[in-house]
Order: sequence, then C-alpha cells, then structure tokens
Amino acid sequence: MPDNTSLMLAYALHEALDSVVAPDVRDEVIAVALNFAGLSELPKSTSAFLSFVRGPLVQTLEQIVGERTARLGLEEFHRLTLGSDQESTSEIRPIAEVAAAIKDSERSSGPVTRNTSSEPASSADEEADEGTHTNVVLMASMDDPCILQLSDLLSDKARVEAVDDVLALIEAVKNDPRHYLVIIDGSMPTVSVATLVALGPDMPDHARVLLWKLDKMDREQIAESYEQNPNWIDMASAKSVEQLADTCKELLD
Repeated sequence: MPDNTSLMLAYALHEALDSVVAPDVRDEVIAVALNFAGLSELPKSTSAFLSFVRGPLVQTLEQIVGERTARLGLEEFHRLTLGSDQESTSEIRPIAEVAAAIKDSERSSGPVTRNTSSEPASSADEEADEGTHTNVVLMASMDDPCILQLSDLLSDKARVEAVDDVLALIEAVKNDPRHYLVIIDGSMPTVSVATLVALGPDMPDHARVLLWKLDKMDREQIAESYEQNPNWIDMASAKSVEQLADTCKELLD
C-alpha cells in the first residue's frame, strides 16, 4: 500500500499536469512516461519519483504539448513538492545526493538509458565530501544527470551543488564567498529567473550568474537587467554541458 509520501507526490503530479493539460492528456502523459521508463507504476521513494518526473515524464510531456507548456507543468510540480517537508527535497543538494537520486531512479525504472557521460560518479561523490575547493558552482536545474555531468567536468575546478530554492541560493552565496558561479538552467529551472532578477541587488559581487538555455521570451523579459550587470552572463552560445563547463573553467581560473 502506498505511503503518505508517495500519495502526496502523485497528487502533486496530477495537480501540476492538470494546470497545463486536460485530464485525459494527463493520464496519457503519465502512462507513456511509465512505459518509457520501464515502470508499471509511479516510483515509491521520493528520490526515484523526482528523477522519474524530471526525466521520462518531462521528455514525454515535451513531445505531447511542447517544451514551454511542459516547463510550466514542471514548475508547478516543483512548487508543490518544495512547498512540503518531504524527504530529499532539500533546498541545496550536494552532488552525492544528486548521484544517489539518479541511481535510485535507475534501479526503479529498469533499462532506461539516460543521456549523461557521468556513469559511476565516484569522483563526484568524493568531491561532495566537503573537498578542498575554494570555488562552488550552484546549478538551479531539474536535470540531475546534467548536474552530475557538469560536476565531473569541473571536478578539478569547483564543487558543484544543486539548488532548488531562490532564497536558499541567495543566502548560500551571501554567506560563503566560495559560491562563485550560479547557473540557471532556463529549460528546466528550479528557481524563477524573474524572481532572481528581482532579488538581484541582494546578490553579492563575488557571484556570477550564468543564464543558460533561456528561451526568447525569458531573454527579452530580463534583457535590461542582465545587460546592465557585468556579473550576469547570457550563455546563449553554449549548446552543450561541455561548452558550459568550458566557460565555467575560464571564469574560475
């Protein structure tokens, strides 16, 4: 019998999808995503559930309703789940927790191949143990495999952590000068870019904000803000995680 956590996550998923599609489309999206992930039912653990939503579910939703509508649905799901006190939804997650969530999802979802070059993540796990890096990269993204891949690529430059809340992001950067780069994944953000812009004056000078994969509408809405702030960088030319990592390395040198 499902526990309260899995029931609440399933309810949040239904509510989020209902905000962007009709009930029959919602059911189709979930069914197709489960089939794609090799699952017969929604995952029971929180970490596996979140990885399922951020992986197979969002990919299916994009194919059926388009990228922008899919992102709105995910943002609503993320808002609902982060508004609770569920396990494994901490505001800042070390890379070891990100890796564990991916492995948990893979054990639950069968032989699904994810597009990431960071398989065992042993080096990333080691860096998560508070290593000696003087630089930390905070990445606001729902794409855990992407975060893990970036961590591997920057293993000799910085510790990479996932951030799921804009206020936690601001506080972390203010309280620790090592938090030098903040990456906002515009395609799968965990924080509102508009909110971050509004809180921009609270961002200390030692932090640089990299805006990655912003769509045209987001870019136009905040263009004036980041164009006037030298610490905000539009990463429109970076098409891959490798290109993003190259820019990070240049900024961290």
